[in-house]
Amino acid sequence: MADFTLHTLETAPEGSRETLQGIHDFLGFIPNTYATLAESPAALRGAFSLFGLLGEGAFSSPERQFLWLAIGQALESDYCIAAHRGCARNAGLPDNIIEAVLDGTPIPDDRFAALHAFLLRVMETRGQVTAADQGAFFAAGFTRAHALEVIACLALKTLSGYAGRLAGTPVDPQMEPGRWEALLRERAVA
Repeated sequence: MADFTLHTLETAPEGSRETLQGIHDFLGFIPNTYATLAESPAALRGAFSLFGLLGEGAFSSPERQFLWLAIGQALESDYCIAAHRGCARNAGLPDNIIEAVLDGTPIPDDRFAALHAFLLRVMETRGQVTAADQGAFFAAGFTRAHALEVIACLALKTLSGYAGRLAGTPVDPQMEPGRWEALLRERAVA
């Protein structure tokens, strides 16, 4: 397995430094996923640009975090789960919805359940969802823009999740409380 560098502003290729600085300015640190992607300026810019653009999209922040958490769970990406579990809480997503996604149990909210079902159908069918799948999604109040942004969210998390696995990207200390193991420890104490 190739060794991948967790780049800093000093070690990153020249074409990645401006983007890494923007990430640092926006988040207050450089998450390891972006530090890894910095090896390829194109991959880094693509991922961070898509992240920013989705922030301006049709989904609310809780819905977007829900999607990223659900994708992380479906891809079994410890990094994505750790990153988005905390972000989902910060965005106001209720704990019972977060836990249902992570446990693979029914989502206790009709709108989020419809979003989850549509996401899973998109993943299972590689985008070849049926008219009935689309109808259930639209009946929950979502639009065609939402449907396309489900795919865009999936693209972003596939890029970061697969890159993280390829490179063995470690979970950042700031995200450690969001790890799946942390959730299991919390439940053991409760």
